[in-house]
Amino acid sequence: MAPRSSVTTRWWALAIIVLSQGAQTGATEVPEFRFGFSGGTLSKVDLRDAQAALEFWLNRVSQTMDVGLQPVVRAYADDGLLSEAVEGGGLDAIAMTALELV
Repeated sequence: MAPRSSVTTRWWALAIIVLSQGAQTGATEVPEFRFGFSGGTLSKVDLRDAQAALEFWLNRVSQTMDVGLQPVVRAYADDGLLSEAVEGGGLDAIAMTALELV
């Protein structure tokens, strides 16, 4: 049988390893899904309301399907800013009208 101090040291080492693994697992960030849409895609709707509704809906879809993504929605009143965000790699998906695309 090992001396008491040796067993205690092993238990403390095991506890530290388990706790550090739990801390690393809990600290992992959920990847973002960045969705942008132009104001032209929705008519007669406040863009802030649409942005909040889309973010809520995408969160529900992500949770229901267990996708593991954190949706971030941004509304663009100016299609030029939306195009810049796309070209700069700041968005994963977009919604815009065909006329805004050209």
